[in-house]
Amino acid sequence: MKTSAIIAEYNPFHNGHAYHITQTRHHSEDKIIVIMSGNFVQRGEPAIIDKWARTQMALRGGADIVLELPVFYALSSSQEFALGAINILQQLNCVDTLSFGAETADISLLQQIQTVLEEEPSSYRSILSSHIREGNSFPKAQSLAITQYMGPLYGDIVSKPNNILALEYLRALHQLNSPIKPMAIPRLSSYGSVYLEENYSSALAIRSEILSGRSAWKKYIYPEDLPLFSKVVKEDSLFPLLIYHLRTQSSSALQQIRDIREGLEHRLIRAARQATCYSELLSLSKTKRFTMARIKRIFLNILLNISNDLTIDIRSSQLYARVLGIKRESLPLLSFLSQHAHVPIITKLPPHISHPSLSLDLRASELYAAANTPALPGARDYTHPLIIF
Repeated sequence: MKTSAIIAEYNPFHNGHAYHITQTRHHSEDKIIVIMSGNFVQRGEPAIIDKWARTQMALRGGADIVLELPVFYALSSSQEFALGAINILQQLNCVDTLSFGAETADISLLQQIQTVLEEEPSSYRSILSSHIREGNSFPKAQSLAITQYMGPLYGDIVSKPNNILALEYLRALHQLNSPIKPMAIPRLSSYGSVYLEENYSSALAIRSEILSGRSAWKKYIYPEDLPLFSKVVKEDSLFPLLIYHLRTQSSSALQQIRDIREGLEHRLIRAARQATCYSELLSLSKTKRFTMARIKRIFLNILLNISNDLTIDIRSSQLYARVLGIKRESLPLLSFLSQHAHVPIITKLPPHISHPSLSLDLRASELYAAANTPALPGARDYTHPLIIF
């Protein structure tokens, strides 16, 4: 059995994602495994609809099985996001190809940049350090350094969001000495565009249209999936909880939260004392060194209490593959995975959970339930059945 894997967020799943799966399928893989962020995504936001709805959409769109990327990795930098996802896929011990969308689909060109990022020649490292000292965020400093070290063509490649993830996938595959082969599929829409395009649009543009109350976005979604959008979650839904945490925690407590450094805790506390809405809190918290997405992830780290100590515990714990859903005709894939994988394949949660990452996943589900209006019932990870589509 030949299998391809896709690392995704599907926030939400749309016709561009279906195109990606179709193009991946054309390479004669028997099965397509998707590992997908759960209820929170790497931009540091709650997903617009929950992980089970997005799983159902992905299965309808061509995936054979959907695994949940643990929230610890889903809310990490692009480097740890990629490394965590690929490490789980490698431990399945049956993935032949990693398929991903990119603005630049030339693997050899991407690998040239990946080699520089991985090896960090001293002259490149010196250039990068100088741009960081100037106060640039790391992604911006990296783009400037690659432009200066390799040329404008390469710097332009590094500046594009899907290429950044593609480079991290290549780095992770190399770091893990993985036998999984990379395959890039050209993107058909602009990742960061907030405007709907003619045939394929970005998930960001689709989310913007959904939240605006307009209906033009519906043509990019399978008609059968439209009822799943009867209840959506807004980005600012957790503002009251967040402002409470920031106004009541000490700076020393915030210092223990993952990714808070360089005195950011003091800035966050000051911002929380002034802010009266989520957008104002973001504006007051952001700095040149900390991108908006990074600030948003830190906010969720605070709400989920992802501390530095918990980070150490999770990184040293065994990985796992939690199944959210599977196509009925692909059910034999579960047995295949159970026989070949080097990690537990979880289709039903045990009553008592001590694993630090899996416990965090459950806390994330409770936080997401609270983000809904009205709030959803608790313990949905136990009550929601495995999706068999």
